[in-house]
Amino acid sequence: MERFPEDAVRGVEAEFEMALIYKKKGDLDHSLSLFKAILVKYEEPGRELLPNWPRILSEKLVITLEDAIALRSGILPEE
Repeated sequence: MERFPEDAVRGVEAEFEMALIYKKKGDLDHSLSLFKAILVKYEEPGRELLPNWPRILSEKLVITLEDAIALRSGILPEE
């Protein structure tokens, strides 16, 4: 990403993969912030060039992570 900032498609895909790695490592807060940062890119000019799958999956994972963080904090009752 740093070497080829003009390649937005690969950049957003790489950012998605990094966010997913943090999720798998259990760093939910960092992962959540990275997924939210991805979603911001889809509100900026040039968004029509980006693939849809990182946006769609990031939206779903933001909800999942917010619930997991809330549950971990004791905000949501366990089902």
